[in-house]
Amino acid sequence: MAREGKKWIDALPHGIHSGLLKKGAKGLFFYFQAEKQKGKLHFWNYYDLQTDRIVDNRFLIAHLISCLPETDRVIGDYNVFEMQEKIIDHILETHLEKVALEAVPKVIDPIQQTLATVIQGYLNHPDVDRKEALETLKYLNQPMAGTQVKELRKIHKEFQINMTPNILIEKISKMCDKYGTTSPGSGSTERIDLKREDLQLICFDYLCS
Repeated sequence: MAREGKKWIDALPHGIHSGLLKKGAKGLFFYFQAEKQKGKLHFWNYYDLQTDRIVDNRFLIAHLISCLPETDRVIGDYNVFEMQEKIIDHILETHLEKVALEAVPKVIDPIQQTLATVIQGYLNHPDVDRKEALETLKYLNQPMAGTQVKELRKIHKEFQINMTPNILIEKISKMCDKYGTTSPGSGSTERIDLKREDLQLICFDYLCS
C-alpha cells in the first residue's frame, strides 16, 4: 500500500477483497472505518478459523497480511458474512469496554489526599483565602504526572517545617497555574459513541494455508 501511494489507495472502492497463501494461517482479515466528528476510526480484525478467535493486534495482523505485489491471489471458500457479523459485534463490544474503562475515576497519589486533608482543616483559618483553598482542593483531586507528585511531596515537607497554611496553599495554587486542571471525564480519548451503521467495510482478505 505504501508503495502505490495514498491517492491510489483512497480511490479504491469500499468492500474490495483479495486473498493469499500464508503458511499456517486460515482465516479472514477485515478492515472497517467509522467516520466521526473527531476524525476516522480504524478497526483491523482477523478472524482465525483455526482457533475460532478474533485478533485485533495490528502488529500481528500486519505480519499476517503482508505480501509483495507479485504474490499470487488465492480466494478461500469461507463464510464471509458469518465472520463479518462476529467481527462487527467484537468491534462494538470492545469499543464499549474502552469507553467504560475511560469513565472509571483515576487513582490519585496518597500525597494528594494528605495535602487535601490538611487544607480542608484550614478552610476557616483567618489567614487562608477560602476561595483559593477550594481551588487547590479541586486541583489536588485529579490524576497527576510523576513530576507534579514529586513537587507536592517537596511542598508538604516544607509545610511540616513552617506549618504556614497560606504559604502551602499559595505554592499549590502556583502549581495549578503552571500545570492546569483536568475536567472530570476528560482524557486522551474523548467519549465517542459507535453504532453498527457507523462501520464501513473497507476491505477483507482471505488467508489460506
